[in-house]
Amino acid sequence: MREHATLLLMAICVDEWNVDQLLEGGKGPPSERELRLRLGRTLVLRAISDGVSFRPTAPFWEGWWKENIPLLIHTAPLLLQWWHYGHSGTHYQQCCLFMAWTVVDPADLVSGEPVTSSPASDIVTVDVTPLTNLLTRSDLVYLLGDPDRVATWCSQQLRRPLEERRAGLTADLNTPRGRAELLLRPERVFTNCNRAPP
Repeated sequence: MREHATLLLMAICVDEWNVDQLLEGGKGPPSERELRLRLGRTLVLRAISDGVSFRPTAPFWEGWWKENIPLLIHTAPLLLQWWHYGHSGTHYQQCCLFMAWTVVDPADLVSGEPVTSSPASDIVTVDVTPLTNLLTRSDLVYLLGDPDRVATWCSQQLRRPLEERRAGLTADLNTPRGRAELLLRPERVFTNCNRAPP
């Protein structure tokens, strides 16, 4: 996919999202590297927002189930399963993160092991944690409202005994791991950011 990144860049921008973010800054046209980083950032933001918007507990799913299950359960159960998964936050998030991973040069990300594969199968696992470094301060403000307040809350949680802290928080928000633990898990973003921080 990296070989066809230019086509991907064009396809992803056409009639899909506001391209202001891709064109921001600078007086001249951005370099290909800068454009790739901006697209990666846009895709990570989209992954996070789609994950929250289309999470399994989102209110609109209840209406969707009431409307579609009676029509499809007996006539097209496989279509029902496919449609539900294909329009889920998990699916959208995975697609956006995979696209971000393919357009950003690994050298521009934090060191680590971004790709692992199983020798016995064709399964490839991509660690998308380094992609959270593409997010800017303004992105965190957009996603969290007050990132300093959320970071303070996360730090307080980490100082608590393991049995008392919020599940899944192991690192500060100012680290790639901490951002990934919070932002790439839709229920955690929704619960921790919208309800929990004082």
